[in-house]
Parts: sequence; C-alpha cells; structure tokens
Amino acid sequence: QIGDLAEALDYMYKQLDVAQRIGDQRRAANAHNNLGNIYFEFADYNRAIETFQHNLRLAGEIDDGRIICLSIANLSQVHLLAGDGSKALENGLYALRVCREMWFGLFEAYALDLIGKSYGALCTPEQEIPYLEQALALSTRLESKVVEPLVLLSLGEVYRDMQQLDRALECLRQAVSF
Repeated sequence: QIGDLAEALDYMYKQLDVAQRIGDQRRAANAHNNLGNIYFEFADYNRAIETFQHNLRLAGEIDDGRIICLSIANLSQVHLLAGDGSKALENGLYALRVCREMWFGLFEAYALDLIGKSYGALCTPEQEIPYLEQALALSTRLESKVVEPLVLLSLGEVYRDMQQLDRALECLRQAVSF
C-alpha cells in the first residue's frame, strides 16, 4: 500500500462534497470510484461493492461510457478478491460487452483479464487461459505498458499452477521486462 488510506478517504469525501455542491456529476462519479477503491484497499468489500454499484447508476444517469465500463470492471475485481468468482465472472462478461460496444480497447483488455481470472477462481483453467491470451494480445496491440505486464503475470501464475514451469517463467520474465 502507498499512502494513508484514512487520509485518502477523508480527501475523497471532501472531493465528493464539493462536486455535489457545484452539481458536477462527473467529478462526483470519479470521487465515488475512488471511494470504492479505497474501501477495496481496506478490504471492506461490501462497502466497495455498494459504492461501485452506486457509481454505475450515476454513470448511467450522466451517460458516461468510460465511468460505466470502469465501474463494472471494478465490481468484477472486488467480487473476485472477495471470493465470489461467479459474480466476478458475471460482471466481467458485462464489462466486456459494454467496453466492446463503446470501443474502449484498454478497458476491454482489463475486462478480458478479469474474466480469465474469474474462470481461474472457478477452477476452470481451460477457460481461463484463452481469455488471458486475448487480454494479452489486445494489450500488446494497444501498447499498454500497464495491462500487458499484469496479464503476463496472471498467465505466469496459471502456468505455474498447471506445473508448466517453462511457460510460467517465460511469462514472468516478459512481465518484469517492462
């Protein structure tokens, strides 16, 4: 963790208050997204889920596709780490559909990664790997220096778990080369 989460939480509530007072719904949505991430870091998964769901409703009201995609993907991530692979998969597939409809390539790669990880959480590596490979191909094509190494790390972990150590090592080497 970097920084003081309690201080960040206080700052985000101040940002939210200002955004609401001036009627700036996009900034309010960004503050909600940040609040959800802070709750996530505190491992307060229920509150993070509530915050991301609220943010998704708000993003729909203001018709902001970027915030919609991000909110759905964040819901998938929280459910994944909270141990609910089914809900993570459901939100990941929803995020993928929305991201593709709105042509958000980087969020699409993130959604593919989350879907793969969700299948992994559901103990189905035969479905996990194709999604992670799609995420890797897309993030490579988009030249994402953030998503690409994260997907490589995910693939490395899957191959390690499958005892395919040479493939795992190659993925991890590529990931750390960024």
